[in-house]
Amino acid sequence: MVEEIQEHTETRGPMNGKGAEDRIVRIAVREIREYAFRAIVAHGACTSVAHAAAHQVLFAQVHYGTGFAELLDCLKQLDWSNPALAYERREHDAGWLYAVDRDSDCAALVHGTMLIELATAETGNAVIAPELDLEAGLLDAPLLAAALRSGKTVMVARLTRGTASLHGTRIATPAGYVGQARVASDAFDPAGSIDTGTLIRTLDEVPDDNFALHTPEELAQRRENAWAIGLPVDGRLWKTIKASAEDYLVGDTNA
Repeated sequence: MVEEIQEHTETRGPMNGKGAEDRIVRIAVREIREYAFRAIVAHGACTSVAHAAAHQVLFAQVHYGTGFAELLDCLKQLDWSNPALAYERREHDAGWLYAVDRDSDCAALVHGTMLIELATAETGNAVIAPELDLEAGLLDAPLLAAALRSGKTVMVARLTRGTASLHGTRIATPAGYVGQARVASDAFDPAGSIDTGTLIRTLDEVPDDNFALHTPEELAQRRENAWAIGLPVDGRLWKTIKASAEDYLVGDTNA
């Protein structure tokens, strides 16, 4: 069982007297999620944002090995204490477009789940936000959850002058596929005025070519492996995340 997996280390190269920092540490899935949550709360996030972000971190770590590294960067750079965003709502042909203020500090871990839920709450909704990080897979967990919940394919695309490249577009389908995809250009501008930013919306049709999607079976196999044997994490990275998470308990200790 995953609960019994400890911080098992695997040597990576000569020891050279450097100890755990020269090792890969195999961590239980529940520890990945728990320590991510604690570290995020310790940096000022409310529990709802922290739960969503920790799930994003776990998904990215399980499937791409990027979750903890991205979390560490975000802990250093982001303001977690105020997730509110200023936006303008305006009508387009199919529904509502929510345009987040271009000067907002928008981040995939802080705002990604909220923005995807807004874009999929009603048929025809779309969100355009400042540029979000797509390459690390931090938005794949809420994308997939939204697709399964809404029964529609959900897209997030980084636009430059109204168009997006294969590497700047990710989708998730209600059948459980998630990954990169090339989408028809008419899907990128529901309001006729989008130039740059990150667009989130549902699609009427699933792209049938030019995609690199992870299948439901592949995702399930990775999850099964992770629960069975834990996940490999760089020792130095794990040590830093643990130290950040320890601050989560300071308030209770001093009470």
